[in-house]
Amino acid sequence: MKRIKFLIPIVIVAIVIMAAFLVVLRGRNPGVVQPIPFDHNLHVEGQELECTLCHPQVGTHERAALPANEICEECHSEELTGSKLENQLRGYFTDKNEIRWEKIYRVPDHVYFSHRRHVVSGKIGCESCHGDVKELKVPPRYPLIPPTMAQCMNCHKKHNITNDCLACHR
Repeated sequence: MKRIKFLIPIVIVAIVIMAAFLVVLRGRNPGVVQPIPFDHNLHVEGQELECTLCHPQVGTHERAALPANEICEECHSEELTGSKLENQLRGYFTDKNEIRWEKIYRVPDHVYFSHRRHVVSGKIGCESCHGDVKELKVPPRYPLIPPTMAQCMNCHKKHNITNDCLACHR
């Protein structure tokens, strides 16, 4: 019995240390780093471009694709600014290498989510789910608004849309 009483504080201390270690490790996660530090603000506010110019599949597909080289190349095939970043971007075109943009928004495989249904049918603006991306001068490393079940359910309630499980879960 004395031995168990002696072990309890040791186990508690070990659990606290492990929990603290996990918190520190999580805090060190740098998040997603994009191959080019794309300035949304410069393009959306400065050039008055719509989100759908670079993400055209939003209105026609379930999934919104990340921009293909051809989309960037439409404006940047010729030098516009002479900046190092623009030259880096044009290097992808010259070398015929696809820019490997990293996704930061993910929903689980068992969740059905259609951009087309939300954007076209529901007339929901991009910022409702993605936050104020147009203000960002560097790409976000994490979702500005995490795609959680609570977020979705609150929005469905606000817009008087069904919260029936089978509407979104496969």
